[in-house]
Amino acid sequence: MDTTVFYYVRKKVKDDFDKCNWTDGVGKKFEDVALTEMLKALDELETALEETEKFFTNAESILADTRPE
Repeated sequence: MDTTVFYYVRKKVKDDFDKCNWTDGVGKKFEDVALTEMLKALDELETALEETEKFFTNAESILADTRPE
């Protein structure tokens, strides 16, 4: 499923962030806030995708039930 894509995006974001070697206060704040927010946004995007897929599956099922044979 598309979850694999989200796994690799999360991994890439974390890996790229770790390469920055933040040592100052600004870097720590960025890590605490921005990185956390990016990962939360990815979670929300993944959930929205799953909900959309469920919606379309249900809609297809309803349409299939109402079509004349």
